[in-house]
Amino acid sequence: MDILEFALQQERQIERHYQSLARKAPHEGIRNILEMLAVNEQHHEAVLEQMKKEIPVQQRQVDFIQGADQILNALTHSEEYFGLTEDELVLYQRARDIEYQKEQTYLELAARSDNVKQRQIFEELAAEEHHHYQLMDNLCDLLGRTHWYLEDGEFYHIEDYAEGVY
Repeated sequence: MDILEFALQQERQIERHYQSLARKAPHEGIRNILEMLAVNEQHHEAVLEQMKKEIPVQQRQVDFIQGADQILNALTHSEEYFGLTEDELVLYQRARDIEYQKEQTYLELAARSDNVKQRQIFEELAAEEHHHYQLMDNLCDLLGRTHWYLEDGEFYHIEDYAEGVY
């Protein structure tokens, strides 16, 4: 299997993963973010298909990051409990890790490419995957905050005790 086909498979895999997570999302805002990510992965797949068929790539700018960041910011400042189990949180972390792997794949493809236009496309895809990674990392932090609080709850008042407040 060539590296381009591998990249296509990664795009298809993460798109299905986002669609699955979106169907089970604990909040409409989270569902919207996941659906936007799935659509963006479809765009990446189309770009790779064009490259594979040696068709001039028709790139379109898909700028959903600002909208996703606004949703995430609103969720971060809410006091809402999302009720994810540890197993469900692992699925979000898996998506984050796949985004990192895809970014590395595109950087490797860019480094190998002798074609300037292809190199540019791979670098742009890598940059988008980096944004996806950051978004998913922030989403994992948000969704995992109740797990961390419960896990680290015994240390919650350490500052109070250190300051002599009993």
